[in-house]
Amino acid sequence: MNITYPPLLRNSFRILDVSLNGEHSEPICNFRVVPLENPPEYTAISYCWDNSTDIARIKFQNGDSLPLSQTLLDLFNSLKKKSSKFTVWIDAICINQEDTTEKEFQVPLMGKIYSRSTEVLVWLGNSDNIAKNAFRFMKREEKDFETRPEPLVRLSSYYDKFQSLYRKVSGTYRQESDQFGLENMLLLLQRPWFQRVWVIQEIASGRNIQVVCGEDCVSLGRFSDGVSAIWNSFIGLGRYSYDHPAILGFWCVTRMLSIREEYQKKVHEGESGVCYETLLQAAYHCQATRTCDKVFAFHGIADSRPVPKANYRITEEQVFVETAEALLCNGDSLDLLTLSWMGYMRQHSSIPTWAPDLRCHAYDEPLVLCNSAGWDAGGRLNTSPKIDTESPRRLRLQVKLIDKIDVICPPFASCIVEQQRAAINSVLALRSRLTGDLSREAWMDGLAESLIMGLDIDDNPLRVGMPGWDEHRRHFDEWLQ
Repeated sequence: MNITYPPLLRNSFRILDVSLNGEHSEPICNFRVVPLENPPEYTAISYCWDNSTDIARIKFQNGDSLPLSQTLLDLFNSLKKKSSKFTVWIDAICINQEDTTEKEFQVPLMGKIYSRSTEVLVWLGNSDNIAKNAFRFMKREEKDFETRPEPLVRLSSYYDKFQSLYRKVSGTYRQESDQFGLENMLLLLQRPWFQRVWVIQEIASGRNIQVVCGEDCVSLGRFSDGVSAIWNSFIGLGRYSYDHPAILGFWCVTRMLSIREEYQKKVHEGESGVCYETLLQAAYHCQATRTCDKVFAFHGIADSRPVPKANYRITEEQVFVETAEALLCNGDSLDLLTLSWMGYMRQHSSIPTWAPDLRCHAYDEPLVLCNSAGWDAGGRLNTSPKIDTESPRRLRLQVKLIDKIDVICPPFASCIVEQQRAAINSVLALRSRLTGDLSREAWMDGLAESLIMGLDIDDNPLRVGMPGWDEHRRHFDEWLQ
């Protein structure tokens, strides 16, 4: 028998009260409709949806029941061991999944539902040896490794980041026990939760967050330390391919933690949410059952531009086009265009080239480098773009001439020495085209700065005269020779 859901008012949501009469009794549940403003205490659950196969059912006081997936059954079994009474919010249960209208008005509230919960419980599922070793590592009191690198991982290239980290730590002795714990910490990240797009908002907006796997539990702060320790101290990253599930989870969770930091800072300073382009860039990394959720999953933490609200009655293509139109025509930036080309299957897309196709998957992060280096040659838009209402829907915008391209040099191939040599020789030949009296030293400084785009290996600004420049020039000269 299915449940009859109690009706919801406009700014309300349901929580689930669960009680046990005895140690081995089945839980008895009851819905409670509560206001979004000043709700009672409850725990918001962050988890990964699995297949819809019904493994068990939860019973309500009136005799109704609802199905549970394996993930939720495991969660309930875990919660039952800790308390005979608890109150939770679980989207799959507390939102009527058969009512599209209800889903469309509850989804925009989810950011507030997580932010106003007493705690957020991240449920990773039942434990195994990898998880036990990873949590044991996170719980260790010894601090014989550095756990706090810079909070944001800025590099846009997996390969470059991993290779640079490998070079930095491979010559440094680390205790074997540390490496064992770090590797298990990395392998924990291959669980599906870490690549789920919804968790970005859930973690960014939540407070008092606990990460739970089986019987093990750590705070989000301790978990974040574990992720940071992988970046700083694990020498085995080079053994994993860029598309290994653990590496993909590692990348997603790192970006998720950086977005949480940015969002919490904005909240503290009274500013609006995270720039939507930053969130969509992260969405390209993630998985979603419906790819339109890669837009809808950010309403609670994003800036205030009129991106379409949750609407499951229109096509995904329409969602992406309307999102692009809202961002391009209601802001002072064309940053979204840097995301529109991304994705391995983008060339086959039927979506206009000025709109992102979030059905594609990509790990490029063009905005990360732009923001780190402060690239903004075009400045702010003076006139918003216009989009034709009739097909083909062309984007029309004013442009600004920044400079003229005289020569196009051969591409720089990072792994092929001969092609590197050809590219550099072509660049060196440009000196003869310059007018004025430019010394060789000034020319080499300009070249060394331009070829790294003014950023060091950690994507911090590095330019002539700045700390670290002399060391960079010395290495550059050795490489060039």
